[in-house]
Amino acid sequence: MFDVICLGSATIDIFLTIHQRLKSVSYGSKVLVKDLEMFTGGGGTNAAVALSRLGLNVGFLGKVGDDHNGEMILKELEKEKVKVLKTKLSKKHMTSLSMILKSELEQDRVIYTYKGASDDLGSDDVGKLATKWIYFGTLLGKSFKTAEKLVGFCQKKGIKVLFNPSTYLAAKGTGYLRKILAGTNIIVLNKSEAKLLLRTRNNNIKFLLKELKEKVKEIVVVTEGAKGVHVYDGDYMYSMGSYKVKVVHT
Repeated sequence: MFDVICLGSATIDIFLTIHQRLKSVSYGSKVLVKDLEMFTGGGGTNAAVALSRLGLNVGFLGKVGDDHNGEMILKELEKEKVKVLKTKLSKKHMTSLSMILKSELEQDRVIYTYKGASDDLGSDDVGKLATKWIYFGTLLGKSFKTAEKLVGFCQKKGIKVLFNPSTYLAAKGTGYLRKILAGTNIIVLNKSEAKLLLRTRNNNIKFLLKELKEKVKEIVVVTEGAKGVHVYDGDYMYSMGSYKVKVVHT
């Protein structure tokens, strides 16, 4: 029995740092890269590793390509004591990859993302799920349809669901996500994503928390950058500021 199974993307992130402003890059130009870094990442795998490091028994359910990058991700999960569940390597798509272009002259970046195998998780890739919780990250395409079916399964089996949609899914609105939201015990997202999901320009955090609470079962968590985090359970609202720390990487 797992404490939690994380369902989401498994990605290789490549960070390219340049010594000029992003807007100064012109079409057809050749830009020197000052620094290059490569890490494993992805919404599903990042959550799985974080929870494993907290001492929980964690499983990961996702898909990678039959390639070097996929092998790199699977080895990293094994090292972090995350059990990979019945992962079939995608024969149709390469492992998901993100290229993050950032400037050391400004606090900004551009991200190019290839979803690839992460969106190729089918119902036949899912075996028996013995767990207390399932963490749903952002999944698109075929994988999203699989996630919808899994939420129904969780409701029947009494498995609790935490949903952490990214901008991609939040932008689709509550109607598109209604099946997943209806089975969600806890939703976690940032303020911008909350506004996108609700299709509103209202910045009032209390408004956002109350509106989101009507869409899910139990708890709403909205993060607000340096201002901290806000939580609402239908009865009480809680807010906590963030610790001031030196940012070493984003």
